[in-house]
Amino acid sequence: KDMKRPVITDSEMHISELAASTMQLYPAGTLLLVARSGILKRLLPLCKLGIDSTINQDIKAFSLYDIELSEWLFYGIKAFEPYILKELVKSVTTVESLKFDEFAAMMIPVPPLSEQRRIIAAIKAAMKLLTPMSSNPLQEQLLRKRQQHHRAPDRGPQRPADPRPLQKKSLLERDEQ
Repeated sequence: KDMKRPVITDSEMHISELAASTMQLYPAGTLLLVARSGILKRLLPLCKLGIDSTINQDIKAFSLYDIELSEWLFYGIKAFEPYILKELVKSVTTVESLKFDEFAAMMIPVPPLSEQRRIIAAIKAAMKLLTPMSSNPLQEQLLRKRQQHHRAPDRGPQRPADPRPLQKKSLLERDEQ
């Protein structure tokens, strides 16, 4: 749930100091990637820790020696998101998961630091231009109107649910009530 933001500075769930003392603590700047979740059908959640934190078993963490390289890797992975979702996610019985060995073998180009900084600055400038578009009040009003228009029609008062427990029936049996 917390992986929807580019930088995590707090979490919906917290653990006690005692529990935290038994877990690995990842430093701020660590990249986090969802490696097992149904969301991998359509998105590759990736974010950076803004605080020291622990993670659960469905998340992979990348703690790099250089915080600037961490930022480059963030944008590098995001650039390959369509490929990763199409080629490196497998569906198992209950949930999608990342083919991590193949993901780890991916080559992401790493230009000189000065070029990384220039590219990252350009990406951030473009993101600033896009952000106001996504919070445009007219767009939000139009979206609400569309949602109202597409809602199911009001069918009037509904009869209350049958309080008797559900009983297993064959699909071919008729309801005799």
